[in-house]
Amino acid sequence: MAYVSIKIMGQEGVTQMFRETNKRASDLRPVFRRPGITSDFRRLMVERFYSEGAFHGTPWMPLKESTIKLKVSLGYPVTILHRTGELRRSFTTGVMGWRVMTRQSIGFGTDLHYGYIHQGPEPWRHIARKSGNVTMVPARPPWEWDERTERKWTRAINRYIQTGVVSLAPW
Repeated sequence: MAYVSIKIMGQEGVTQMFRETNKRASDLRPVFRRPGITSDFRRLMVERFYSEGAFHGTPWMPLKESTIKLKVSLGYPVTILHRTGELRRSFTTGVMGWRVMTRQSIGFGTDLHYGYIHQGPEPWRHIARKSGNVTMVPARPPWEWDERTERKWTRAINRYIQTGVVSLAPW
């Protein structure tokens, strides 16, 4: 009587590879940390502020002439959303900003009380002044989600899950 025996070579290695992949998929924090998505987010925010919204999004509405005159008279720069630079720094350095990270998600924001005014979604935000006057402020969102960034971050997460490598570079 003849017997056939089949042994799968490398089964332990394949099993270990699946365990490691599963472990990485259940905790994405390494790809969220520097030099991963956190660094890329901060770099994108630098570009957004210096391009006044045009980089990866819609250019911000220009300042009114009256606003430019007021900023000049107070000694502030006439660039949009650059009165003191605190809002930009809160997004680009993490100082006065925040990052919330779980095993499966990451979020960014600012601690500055006036940061929400510009994000929208309405085309105009109302700010009530102590005097009772209401000032109309156009939405100038510091962040706009774009497909290019979504693809890049998705690639980085997939690469990390599959290989354990943290990189935002194209494969």
